[in-house]
Amino acid sequence: MANIQDILFIFMQGFSGAVAGYITNKYAVNMIFKEYTPLKIGGAVKKNKVKFIEEISELVEKDIINSETLIGSIESKDFSDVIDSACVDFMTNSLNDVFNGVKLKNIPGISTSTAQCITFIEQNLQEELPKLIDNLSNKIDIKSLLQKEQLDNISEKIVGLIIEVLETDEKLEDFFSMFI
Repeated sequence: MANIQDILFIFMQGFSGAVAGYITNKYAVNMIFKEYTPLKIGGAVKKNKVKFIEEISELVEKDIINSETLIGSIESKDFSDVIDSACVDFMTNSLNDVFNGVKLKNIPGISTSTAQCITFIEQNLQEELPKLIDNLSNKIDIKSLLQKEQLDNISEKIVGLIIEVLETDEKLEDFFSMFI
């Protein structure tokens, strides 16, 4: 059985080890960042500041924040939820607070702004809409937007239109008659 002297000895060893570790770590960390002026020892980071900044920046850019990690974060459900929440908060709370509950129809000149927006859209729609549709078609999986019944309905209508065109268009008959 341990006597009081053994317990006190173990406690003192632990305490002295903790004190020695604290002092060593404190000075080791200080030696990395601070330069002790009389002897100019320490301060490795201070002496190599530019190189240190470049290497840390490269490490962060290469291994921590790069295009893959950013794309992964942006495409995540959590990011989407945060953006949705921010938009809802902005539209329901922030705008209402800023405009003190004023409705759009009560803002002076809103009808002129609306007319200018419509004119802008009409002028740019033919040029920009194909780009928008092309971009959306590359990014959106239609199966995720429409149910099977809707896709079947759309397919039936497209097939019906193709058959209608094929039955009524004489140019197609002329084209196929070359092969028959």
